[in-house]
Amino acid sequence: MARTMKFRSGNIQVNVDKDVASSFENVVKNLIPKTRALIETELDKIEKNAKSRWLVRKEGSQGSREKIYTEVYVSPTMEMFVVAGNSAPYAWAIKVGVDPQNSRLKMDRRLADGLLFAPMKRASNKIARVFADEFTRLMK
Repeated sequence: MARTMKFRSGNIQVNVDKDVASSFENVVKNLIPKTRALIETELDKIEKNAKSRWLVRKEGSQGSREKIYTEVYVSPTMEMFVVAGNSAPYAWAIKVGVDPQNSRLKMDRRLADGLLFAPMKRASNKIARVFADEFTRLMK
């Protein structure tokens, strides 16, 4: 799934002309194509895994599974951020209890920790290695 890069600073998101956004995306794709492809692959994998393993109550569910998101955005200082999260305000507090859905998560662990934070941390290490290789190649 190709994500459109967003331009934001804190809670403020700037909508830019499609030409400007696509120009910036083309620069990123041309300068660091392997890194950009790996970011897309890892975010897709994390989002799919989190949605399939997210625990849902049988009754009274507020739909936090559908509020899982991943995005790529650029700050005013031209830093690129890769984010995975859940927009449900209570999502960070959900802990794994009895697991009838067989999510294979450890008891008493926070759900967002196991399905979003830890996988992003692992993915960031992979992405950093690929980016370092590409950046070194560019500098030569």
